[in-house]
Amino acid sequence: MEEEAKHPTCISDYKKCRDNEDIVRNHKSRQHAHLQTECKSAAKALSKYGEPEIPFFPFKDFWKGDTFRNAGGATLLEDGAIFPNANGGKMRVGLSCHYDLRSDIATVGFTP
Repeated sequence: MEEEAKHPTCISDYKKCRDNEDIVRNHKSRQHAHLQTECKSAAKALSKYGEPEIPFFPFKDFWKGDTFRNAGGATLLEDGAIFPNANGGKMRVGLSCHYDLRSDIATVGFTP
């Protein structure tokens, strides 16, 4: 950790990442968790009617290229989440997570 502080790499500085995949796979937030974990926590907070079922390895899909580094934000996608509904049932939903690389804040919403 001390070495990372002295000589930042993609782990702590998204601007040093090669491309979108490098950011998603290697960059860690201020809580030292990968972006997928941060997105999963934000997704759980969306559920109004109980604990959602989110894959163990969540948010594996994302846009390819190098746009995340340039834009300062990463977009990750999850299509295998199951959320409880108001009627006591469950429904499969798509989720989109925008991760602000500057502030290390994940925001999740449902996709159509």
